[in-house]
Amino acid sequence: MRRLSPLLVFGAACGSPACPDGEEFDVQGLCVPVVIDTAADSGGGDTGGTGESGDTGDSDSGGGGDTGETGDSGDTGQASAPREVVELVPFDTTMWLGSGAAWRGLSVAPDGTVWAASSEGLLHLLPASGEARVYTTADGLFADDVSAVLAHSDGTVWVGFVGTVDHQGDQLAVAVDGTLSVLRVVDYDESSELTSVYRIREQPYGVGAGDVWMATNEGLCLWDADVEVFAEHAHPAHPHLITRGVAFTPEADVWSADQYQLGRWRYSNDGDLSPSADLYEKWVPWPVEPEVPVDMTDADAHEATVWLASSLFGLARVDVAEAGGASITTLYAELGAASAVRVADERTVVVGSATGLWAVDAVDGSFAPLAGAESISGSVQQLARVEPTGDGTFWAAVPGKLVQFTLSPAR
Repeated sequence: MRRLSPLLVFGAACGSPACPDGEEFDVQGLCVPVVIDTAADSGGGDTGGTGESGDTGDSDSGGGGDTGETGDSGDTGQASAPREVVELVPFDTTMWLGSGAAWRGLSVAPDGTVWAASSEGLLHLLPASGEARVYTTADGLFADDVSAVLAHSDGTVWVGFVGTVDHQGDQLAVAVDGTLSVLRVVDYDESSELTSVYRIREQPYGVGAGDVWMATNEGLCLWDADVEVFAEHAHPAHPHLITRGVAFTPEADVWSADQYQLGRWRYSNDGDLSPSADLYEKWVPWPVEPEVPVDMTDADAHEATVWLASSLFGLARVDVAEAGGASITTLYAELGAASAVRVADERTVVVGSATGLWAVDAVDGSFAPLAGAESISGSVQQLARVEPTGDGTFWAAVPGKLVQFTLSPAR
């Protein structure tokens, strides 16, 4: 077994740190020669750890060494292991959709049912009975290829589409008999370049609780539930291209993750989303030049930490200060192409990648394949968390299946 230490990068807002070839940032933010650690893992830790970056393990428990303990992190000496899967229930979706259907979005409704956006329609799964229904244009959808979905806390369902200038999505109502009706058409008409919605998320707290945020091909867009207006479209700066990640932190900050940078927004809840008024700060989480794409695919947050998935650079953890300014970024390139990320609690973060599910220990920095989820070996295209955070139940979308899995209780 081998321990892989995440890379720590110290960066400033709006900055893009980089070291010369063959060098990397150390914990003091200085460029030093790259050292490749080939030492075997003894189950304890190579140096005793600093408690910041920690070590990474390949243990069956999901990280932190052979026994799953994290005493080598230097934090408390008695922290328990990250959570692992204790129950896993797969649902074969090929009886409703083709085996080649691509999953575009995943959301769990307040009633526990699951809505999945796919390239062949909108699937509604009832886990208790194992039954499902697929909605297409024949049922009133604007298009069969559904690019995003949100099961809102008010009981409605928001969906997104791609490639349309005057119809980027819908807010839907679902009747008792399963029929759909369109409550509101999503039409951002200020820009003829805005054509596609890739992620839809509901703001969970703060003054904007209940607002619907959309990641689009032109940055962030918003349905402000209080003033009942669509606010469009805002992005930190060019180049920005496609935004795919939206996350929220308790100060009511909204985070946008696009192909080039991470943006931090403090929306004034006035129905006018504006970079000049509402963009608090921005920076590039990876040590690359500003014009180099990082292709962020998803984002999630817990307290003052934002987690970012990238199809090119794996995973990044960004620890932020409420006042802005300097941040510390921890990079997990070894996870490979990351497609989705969801926080389980203050310790465990679940990551979907081309090689399955991973668990990251947010306390000591270690990561390993998610224990108990070995049967999910293919590409994880989407992840959804059953609210509230910490409940421990998740859904993963993999080719031909939706998989419900439950983590062990937090300790």
